[in-house]
Amino acid sequence: MRWFSHFGVLFCFVFLGCAPSALSWGPRSTSTGMEELPGAGFNVHILLSPKAKARLNESQELIVVRGYLTGTPKAHAPERFINEMGEIDLGEVGAEIKPDKDASFKKLKVERQALAQTDMKDPKLLINVFSARRSVKDNLLDCGIYQGSLKPVQGTTVQITCQLIGESGGSVK
Repeated sequence: MRWFSHFGVLFCFVFLGCAPSALSWGPRSTSTGMEELPGAGFNVHILLSPKAKARLNESQELIVVRGYLTGTPKAHAPERFINEMGEIDLGEVGAEIKPDKDASFKKLKVERQALAQTDMKDPKLLINVFSARRSVKDNLLDCGIYQGSLKPVQGTTVQITCQLIGESGGSVK
């Protein structure tokens, strides 16, 4: 089931631009204990095309920002910690924001046992953005992602561009 949930999330975000409502915004395990990553906070600023901004505002729709933290397994890490992508899931962050606001993640907490199974180097971060589907049934946004090392974004603002799904030549402001 864990493999399916990770593959489903990746497929859904990358190919369909959607967000399954069954996903948790917190860490995957509640029994392992959490550890705060020092200096790991970051912000996300969404750059919307004029059409996307107008559509979100007229429908009073929110934007969802989700971040997924992973680490590289250390040698001989137990298989139960390694996901289908060959990484170790450390935790997740999420926020719902208005179209004119930034998402702020001041403190990042990761699963202590999972962190102990990594090479203890810089965690990786994947940030996905989509509409919250509160007033509109389907996702409205076609957004870029951030996928890379956590270190370069610590203490900074990551900018992600979005336009409406199907919008062509959307100028982002």
